[in-house]
Parts: sequence; structure tokens; C-alpha cells
Amino acid sequence: MYAKTALAFGLFLLFTACESGAKKTLPEEVLTPVEQTTPLPKDSFETGKVIPAIALKNVPSDSFSLYLPNGYTSAKKYPVIIFFDPHGAGVYPVTLYQKLAEDYQVILAGSNTSKNGLPFERSETIALQLLQDISSRLSIDETKITFCGHSGGAKVALISGARLAQVSTIIYTGAVAQVSPTHPFTLIGFGGTKDMNYTDLVSFEWSLGKSNLPHYFFEWNGVHEFPKAEIFKNAFELMVHGAEAKIDRLNISITPEKVNAEQQYKEKYMQAFQVQDLNWWKKEVALLNSKKKSDPMYERLLGFISLACYSLTTRSLQQYDLITAEKMIALYKLADPTNKVIPELEAELMKKKGN
Repeated sequence: MYAKTALAFGLFLLFTACESGAKKTLPEEVLTPVEQTTPLPKDSFETGKVIPAIALKNVPSDSFSLYLPNGYTSAKKYPVIIFFDPHGAGVYPVTLYQKLAEDYQVILAGSNTSKNGLPFERSETIALQLLQDISSRLSIDETKITFCGHSGGAKVALISGARLAQVSTIIYTGAVAQVSPTHPFTLIGFGGTKDMNYTDLVSFEWSLGKSNLPHYFFEWNGVHEFPKAEIFKNAFELMVHGAEAKIDRLNISITPEKVNAEQQYKEKYMQAFQVQDLNWWKKEVALLNSKKKSDPMYERLLGFISLACYSLTTRSLQQYDLITAEKMIALYKLADPTNKVIPELEAELMKKKGN
């Protein structure tokens, strides 16, 4: 029954702008921290306030955002969540969840260096060095270290976290990646029903089945973004309280049959990008817009087309295929007319045409 579902899980990798670049298979050994030649002293930071950027001591070109709950003291050990934002805006999730951090007495740190487009080896190095730095400078509970990422950052959290023995929980939102567990950890997923990657997230959760890894999945009425704090509270509950956590237990609303149907649409659009003209796309986008209020699948499909247009336009511009780039930008305007990236792509197209 899930054959097409598994295909749906892999299909979106072609278009995702949250890919980190490198395509080669990574080794499956556990990542181990590099031993510090000079021990880093514990540092003092202001508590109860989001600090936008702190440079790593051993890698001053890298930085992270930090939130220490009020009452933080080096005499006590605290759980920590390390965030990976797809745009390198570590301050965003740290700010979004600072109230939860206060309520649950959890340290939050967000990488300002890890972002979409980096070679994955670089992303893994950033994750490892950030964990080393935080572990050396802050008083953390080494049994409660969590990696969390959204979109491209989710891939960093999943793959790096699965290979770092210190990580006990991995939270992913907006995207997934195949992982090869090297140690026990808990998986927590969040899927917005209007997120274009929703079916990939659901398929990943189904693929875990009766895995030996504890896994939880929370569906919410959202788009492609970090979940709202009231939804994300479930992750804090699980991280801090484990099996005794008081969480919202909701069933996945979509069926495997509906996932397969959505996959068929995506396959059709993959072919249409190559063979259909703008008149065909105008009719198709109009149809999706007319149905999106009655069924979130159609809104997700518009998001799929939008992200595909971004990826294909970027690739075409890099290859100086200006005819394809111009067509993709025109389609991008149809599918996602208010997207702020479109003017930037148009400007780059005009610049290349001038050259």
C-alpha cells in the first residue's frame, strides 16, 4: 500500500531549495567531538534576554543566538535545544520559543551560520563545533541535548543528530531526510497541513512504523514554518518529562490513498514543467486556486509549484539558460504572485540578458 507513499517521500528532493548542496553519501559512523587542546572556561551571559549573536571561541567566524532562562546558574544543569534555521537566522526560533524556555527552564541556542546552500559536510561541522562550544561554556544536562531544525535545517538536525552520540532528541519541521541511527534517540516531527512538504513528513512518520526509536508526530493547521509556540510546547514536554509528558495526541488526518493522489499530481507537474506552455499553466493554477479553500491539498500543490519554480529558475540562471529562466519566473508569478524572491530573480535575469 505504501509503495507510492515511499516514492512521494523521495520525489520532492529534486526541487527542495533546502538541500545543502553535497550529493555524495555520507559515512554512517558516529561523529565524535574533537578534543579541545585548551579547556574553555564557563562563561557568564545575561539571563532572561535573547542574545542575537555570540561568536564561537574556537571559530569566531561562526556565531549563535542564545537564551538563558531567568535563574540560570552554573550550579545546575539544564536541557538545551540547538536550532538550525534554513536562512541562518538562529535568533528567530530562539525568540519564538523563549517563553517556553522560561516555563520549562531550558537553554535555547540557534546557529547563525548553518543555512541552505552550504555543502553538507560544512553543515555537519557547524553543528559539531556549535555543540562543543555550548557544552564547554554553559551548564547543560548532557542527557537532554536536542537538535531541532526547520526545512533545510531539519535535514541538518536529522542527519547530524543521528550521528552525534550526545544528541538524545531530534525535532524536525517542514522537511525530512533519511537517517541511519548510530545510537538511541527520540524523533519528534511537526507537519503543517498547508505545508507543501506535509505528505513527505507524514510518509516519513509512517515509514518509522514500529521502529526501535521512540517517535512522535504532531499535525497542525500551519504552513511551511516553525510551528507556533502553543503547538511546539509538545516538544518541550517530551524533552523535559519523557514518558510522563502531557502531550496532544492527534491522529494524522490524511490517508495513504490521499497521499498517493497528491503524489500523482506532483508527477504530472514534474513532466509539465518541461512540456507545457504558460497557457496550460494559467488554467491549472486557476483550478488549484479555486479548490484550495475546500481542500488543503491544492494549497500544498501551489506551494510545490512555487518552490519548484524557485529551484528551476535558480538552476537555469546559473547555467545561463535564460529562456527557461524567463518561463519559470512567469510561472512563479502565477503560482505565488506575492513572493518577495521573484523581483530578485527578475533583476538577475535582466542583468544576465544585458551581459
